[in-house]
Amino acid sequence: YGLPAQPIPAGGGGRPGVFPTSHPHAIYPPPQHQFHPHLHQQQPQRQQHPQPIVQQQHAHRLQQQQQQVSQVPDPPRTTERSIPARDPDPSEAVSHRYGDGCYPRLRYEFACDTDFFSLAEPSGAFVSVIGSFAPYRMSTAISRILFIGVSIYTLVSKWSTVTVEHWRLTMYLTYWTLFLTMAYQLLSFYLMEQRVHLVEPLPGERPRLLVRVAWILYSVVAPAGLTVSVSYWLLTDDRDREPPTLTNAMLHGGVAATVFLDGLLVGAVPMRAKHLACYVAYICTFLVFTYVQEYFGIGSGSDSWPDEYPDGLKEDSLYFISSWSEDFQGAATTAMYHLLFTPVAFFICWGMSLGVRGKTVEGGN
Repeated sequence: YGLPAQPIPAGGGGRPGVFPTSHPHAIYPPPQHQFHPHLHQQQPQRQQHPQPIVQQQHAHRLQQQQQQVSQVPDPPRTTERSIPARDPDPSEAVSHRYGDGCYPRLRYEFACDTDFFSLAEPSGAFVSVIGSFAPYRMSTAISRILFIGVSIYTLVSKWSTVTVEHWRLTMYLTYWTLFLTMAYQLLSFYLMEQRVHLVEPLPGERPRLLVRVAWILYSVVAPAGLTVSVSYWLLTDDRDREPPTLTNAMLHGGVAATVFLDGLLVGAVPMRAKHLACYVAYICTFLVFTYVQEYFGIGSGSDSWPDEYPDGLKEDSLYFISSWSEDFQGAATTAMYHLLFTPVAFFICWGMSLGVRGKTVEGGN
């Protein structure tokens, strides 16, 4: 406390320099309640000088910068749960322009100012990348491993029973769709393990590249699986249809079911109306290939397809009802059916994706 030691005055008794017990300062340091005049002296107040103009300007500028920083909104918070903690942006709510309902939603998704991979909903809410493509649950990993196993089993079981070269089977739409389905399943499993790609983008930005690839693959294989199943069991000629075995049923319907389970129950992939262009391009590519295959004789020959068509007139055609050389009108009718059924199959899948959109959307109306 800065109190100097006071020696015993002369004649006070005791040893010099030692405090007696009767001295008022015997307890050292002294209690704080004791009054010490030299500690409570009034200090002269310093004269307050006005700040120079430069210091006043600097203080004012610093105050303005602090106000601007405090007004900047916080970035969206990314969490590992299925729905990100993101506040909706009222400026992106376009429901007042397009209205509510199915048709206004189609107008919004087909609009030129709507991005091809937009995560914004007409209500101003946002679709979660994590909740849509790779929810952080143990059931997600178990389900996707099971789906991949079903696809591999179907392919191996089928290839082990055919008598022709395996590469000839890859010319059919069924196997085109099967290979794309396996690519989607493997990519979805990779995104589940490598979660660095599942970054919630800022409003107006696109998700990562691999997420966009998985998004397009689902928008193609989901309606393609529906098209393959309906076409095979309802429209295919009896001479093209094989006996209803387990492998055949999985190839023409079972694998497609795993795609819908993954995109509607395990996750919630948000199909967009603009993605119809990708599926139309896929079907048109296959129709052109059927004509090119028959015109150039790819995979043709007397021993290419043994015992396929006893009459031999359409032996080199992929499908009995789609022989461009022998029955051009029938092949054109089949191609027209595919083109007409393409938007129907796509928007059936699009409507089913709307039914599960609520579990991955936060905010908005």
